[in-house]
Amino acid sequence: MIIADKIKRESHRAGGHGFFFYRDNHGQEIDLVMTEGPSLDLIEIKSGQTAHPDLWRQMSPIRKALNHPGKDFVVYGGEGQLEILGTKVFGWKEWMLADQGD
Repeated sequence: MIIADKIKRESHRAGGHGFFFYRDNHGQEIDLVMTEGPSLDLIEIKSGQTAHPDLWRQMSPIRKALNHPGKDFVVYGGEGQLEILGTKVFGWKEWMLADQGD
């Protein structure tokens, strides 16, 4: 639902984005990667109710491996919005209402 909604919202914007899933040969994965020009935004989606750094620990090595600028997001099953060490963390309701491009 979160991925489908994001793709639907972005399809109505000018410029267009590419969307894909990422998994490396070590099994590390990102649920959604959104491209816009050279930028790659990494979006990890978790069902847990608590925002904990373990939710996004794999993002840093993947970001380094991809070697592209971009933003890192975590969407989780709880509520609220915060930023920790450059990763924007959203409860799923806040994610649905937010404009992540800001």
